[in-house]
Amino acid sequence: MEAGVFGLMANTGIAALFAAAFAAIALTDSSQVHARRFGAAYAVGLLTPLSEILVRYSSSPAAFSFLGYVAFLAAQLMTAHCVSQFFGQTSRKRLLIVIFAVGVGLRLAIWSGPRDWLPYEIAYQAPFALAMLLAALFAAHARPRRWLTVALAADFALIAAHYPVKAVVSTIIRSGATAQAYASSAYAVFSQAATGMLLTSAGLILLLLVFDESMTRSRREAHHDFLTGLLNRRGFFHRMGEQTEAQLQVIVFDIDRFKSINDLYGHAVGDAVIVNFADLLSDHAPSGAVVARMGGEEFVITAAGLSAEAALRLAEQVRSNAETSEVAGRRFTVSAGLATRHERTSLDVALRRADQALYAAKQSGRNRVHQSEDAAAPSGVLMTPDDDARRNGGQI
Repeated sequence: MEAGVFGLMANTGIAALFAAAFAAIALTDSSQVHARRFGAAYAVGLLTPLSEILVRYSSSPAAFSFLGYVAFLAAQLMTAHCVSQFFGQTSRKRLLIVIFAVGVGLRLAIWSGPRDWLPYEIAYQAPFALAMLLAALFAAHARPRRWLTVALAADFALIAAHYPVKAVVSTIIRSGATAQAYASSAYAVFSQAATGMLLTSAGLILLLLVFDESMTRSRREAHHDFLTGLLNRRGFFHRMGEQTEAQLQVIVFDIDRFKSINDLYGHAVGDAVIVNFADLLSDHAPSGAVVARMGGEEFVITAAGLSAEAALRLAEQVRSNAETSEVAGRRFTVSAGLATRHERTSLDVALRRADQALYAAKQSGRNRVHQSEDAAAPSGVLMTPDDDARRNGGQI
């Protein structure tokens, strides 16, 4: 077997492996559309070395020669498009289609040209170089910039630069008098080795990026509530494990009579109330606060650098705004319990005290804020709209 044919077979296998790897990621993560796109690009790309092998042994070499060129250009442009979409950039689909059309037209125009003549070889390689140059630019503009995106941009730039080098090399060591003679030429060995190594390294970087995206999404889904986007219970305790502040204010909120809302108006309205209140909490949470949905209709805010009185005002403001908000023509109220985690108090203890204060607020008539007696402020404060109005000179 000629070395060139062996290189073509190896690149066919490598392209097939990448296509299968991206397909496997897409199958295990149904939301991973980028894996499907990259897999499709590699599936199209593997037609090129396969076609070059068939050129050698087929009775219709011209058809397979044309198919190999078209498939390779399509795969390169598909890769560039996938890179731009992966990084959330503006689609350049029209530009890529124009490059494809021009590249195919150029190939047809030089079809009968003399092989290993530099202008011919430059014209042959130019569309591939342009496609990879665009991919390099897309990767270079990826944000946030990471070492993987820098490596990808550099790899694509090398791929783009190596195409004109191949054009020069073909004029020196010759690529064969005909397309059928290509596979047995020394140039075929150089071409398949150089292009194969560069595209393999790019494929590995893309695999790492896609896998990292899937892992990041999985971690986010494991730590965030799908309905509100807030941290869930697991995410809350994970985040709180990273807290270094000794003193925290802990406020637990609960939507009053939430089961009745679901029973009377349906779960769609119930979900809308949950989302509305989650947004309200996010809007009022101070900088650096941790906001989470602990389950069902229960939410929590923890804030460092906040006094007990300031936390009480925050809880009352949230309660008051919830009372005046309207969701699908329906009103709802919330109750809250406040506790302070001191230097020698665990988070679990502070949460339990806040829950006890919340229970006291519920037992006292709902739609109010109750402060745990351990808080660093006047103890046992029970806030109602009337209490707050008196405290602020009649202004709610």
